[in-house]
Amino acid sequence: MPEEIDQINTHRKRSFWEHHLGRWQQSGLSQRAYCRQNDLKPHQFYYWRRRILKPRPDVSFLPVTLPADSVRQRHGVRILMANGCAIELEGWDQHAELRQLVAMVAAL
Repeated sequence: MPEEIDQINTHRKRSFWEHHLGRWQQSGLSQRAYCRQNDLKPHQFYYWRRRILKPRPDVSFLPVTLPADSVRQRHGVRILMANGCAIELEGWDQHAELRQLVAMVAAL
């Protein structure tokens, strides 16, 4: 349940800042002046401007086929993301669940 609340809060925050960033771009004001005029904290404005307006790199996944014997020997999975994050699972050899996990990570 708390994860759902966090997602709702993040969605609301993003919508709030998307609205203000659009208004700021149309206003012709400097960022600081816009923040002052709208009672916004400049550091939050800068954070969300960077998060929303800066393009994110595309993430792609390629299918990997492992020899059957290597999968049986290791019983572990490590997924390395382009941003440097890694997901490691020890003693896990459920192929169907692994496909679901990879699909979920790819959707992020």
